[in-house]
Amino acid sequence: MKKFLFKTLALSSALALALPVFAGCTKEKEVNAVSHVAIDINPSLSLSLDEDNKVLTVHASNEDAQIMLYGEELVGLELDVALEKIAQLSVDLDYVNEDNYGVNVSVSGKIGENEVLSELEAAFDKESGSLSINVSADGTFTDLRMLDWIKEKYQENAAVQALTLEEYKLIAEAQLIDATLSIEEAVNKSVDELIKIVNDGASKIKPYATSAYNGAVAIAQRTYQELKGQLLDTTWVIPYTLDYANILNRKYKVNNGLLYNMYSASARALDLSISAVEAVAKVLEETQVPAGTIDAIATALSLTEEQKAAFVSEITVDGKITLASLEAFLNKWFKNLTEDERAALKATVDTLIEDVKAFAITVDEAIADEYKAAAVKMAEDLNALVPEELKTLASAYLVNFDNMVKQIATAVEGKEPLVALKAVQEVFKNEAVRLEGVMRKELTESDLKMVEDAMAKVSGTLETYEANFNEAMAKAEADAKAWLESQKNARK
Repeated sequence: MKKFLFKTLALSSALALALPVFAGCTKEKEVNAVSHVAIDINPSLSLSLDEDNKVLTVHASNEDAQIMLYGEELVGLELDVALEKIAQLSVDLDYVNEDNYGVNVSVSGKIGENEVLSELEAAFDKESGSLSINVSADGTFTDLRMLDWIKEKYQENAAVQALTLEEYKLIAEAQLIDATLSIEEAVNKSVDELIKIVNDGASKIKPYATSAYNGAVAIAQRTYQELKGQLLDTTWVIPYTLDYANILNRKYKVNNGLLYNMYSASARALDLSISAVEAVAKVLEETQVPAGTIDAIATALSLTEEQKAAFVSEITVDGKITLASLEAFLNKWFKNLTEDERAALKATVDTLIEDVKAFAITVDEAIADEYKAAAVKMAEDLNALVPEELKTLASAYLVNFDNMVKQIATAVEGKEPLVALKAVQEVFKNEAVRLEGVMRKELTESDLKMVEDAMAKVSGTLETYEANFNEAMAKAEADAKAWLESQKNARK
């Protein structure tokens, strides 16, 4: 399960936000995010704020938010002004209407929840006209279900059991930003640390980074890195193998060129394994919800046959009802309730949570074997990358490598395979970087020149690869921008 862990946004942790320079100052002042405000309309988005409640970064958590915010600039605005702009866009683009009039907010950090609720209510009162908007901090249906599920899964973890809804929401967004962050790591981080992860990551996300864009970029990057790696990595082997006497005379104790190739190729191989695990994770959202679950939810909602038919029609997308379409409806239904209605329907909500959770867990268990199969195949692929020459030259390195591969293969037992794979990929990348540094120091000047000359000979081919990569990136960007603009214009 853990849907929030598997969003394919292709995100990475980034450097701190660019630092402003003030006239007359010789030293730059770092601006830190101290507050975080998440808003779910749907669209879903969040704002990171500095100590003066000015917007530092904006994170569009789904494509509806990307469409709504496309071409807009909220960074630098005071919070109240930014909220007014969000309210205006929500109304003008028909995201808020007679069918969807619930707005959920979650606040973390220095700013107070009541202050944000008050400003958000004022913003929607100003923009929504006669439409009454329900603004609350009660969480969405999905939020409540996932928090309940996490606590059930990690019953022995005291920090997880103590999670509040606001803390869970912040952790879930941090995991969207950093897919290597596990829930057990996240609960041990401070609010400030989690806000920093979100702020730093959001500052690096392109406003046009749709799912299609991210997919196209991932393919382009994988293709480019694979071709580039195959072209350049082997040049590091030349000084170690050109003269066999190098090995016999122990000029270099270990063939670091082969080791470098192994770790570099392993990191690239993990891209395919990560894609496989992400594809398996999508099964959860795409698997059809059984009729029995739909009947149970209709009963819990006390729907008449006519109302049930309308309900089924609304949650049917492309001919089937999925967890994603079902929860989209339940999120809207729950947000539309007033505070009193939520309190009165608590038992109903609890029943619905259990019904949906039971289905999601069933699917999760059904795809567990697919996770394991993907991880086992990945481990086999990595082992196949080990050159035969290394088996007698670097046994200590291979033991370490083999241990890491085994850890990946068993990581699925914790149901966080993507977190494990990306973490180990970073280990491989870092090891490759370290070995390159070692080689640059240990190789003689003539041997190092041999490597550089070999690289120079393939520079023309490399330039072609790079040109193809840049062309693919430019097309992905143009296509994403055109799609966002068309979607936004269609809503006006």
